[in-house]
Amino acid sequence: MNKTTKGALGASAAAVLLMGGAGSLAYWTDLDTVPGGSITAGSLSIDPKVANAPCEADWKYAGTTAKTGTVVQGVVPGDVVSKTCTFVVTATGDNLKASLSTPAVTVGYGTTSSSFKVTPKTEYTLDGGAVLPTTSGTTTEIKSVNNGKELKVVVTLDIPFGAPGSALTGDNRNDSQLKTATISPVDIVLTQLNPNPVA
Repeated sequence: MNKTTKGALGASAAAVLLMGGAGSLAYWTDLDTVPGGSITAGSLSIDPKVANAPCEADWKYAGTTAKTGTVVQGVVPGDVVSKTCTFVVTATGDNLKASLSTPAVTVGYGTTSSSFKVTPKTEYTLDGGAVLPTTSGTTTEIKSVNNGKELKVVVTLDIPFGAPGSALTGDNRNDSQLKTATISPVDIVLTQLNPNPVA
């Protein structure tokens, strides 16, 4: 057998060995499928109880005066006025927890300096219950059990009577007449809390 024939046989044998080697890697396998399905997210919001009109249109007198419940025209020292806003809570989700922040109100007086003084206070109730915490920095927790409940916010402005018996000291003296106080918008914030916080 000449060298050419020997070389061809050697190449054929190598090819058979390679094929046999590849075939020896075979193994059994099987496959099944886990259905994908779907999951749906919950929701978190506060919406006006009356569309586009969450709050009373006007400030009204509070307290015990004869004007209580009527629309404010011109305040005087000692008056208390308020405005009520009503919302509906949407809170859905199996493990939903959210913080309801305490609203903050500020009063501006422009560039005019006077003794005009307005002291704001904000209170809110959930589902007609007790007044919720209103101390600066405090929060109330909202859960899915509160879904559909009414959130009522009352902003009260107290116009202090000033220092009795003195026209020179205290708030709301003669120079406060015809002055204007600007009340800031009230932000009510729901913030979802992590149900699986990192330890």
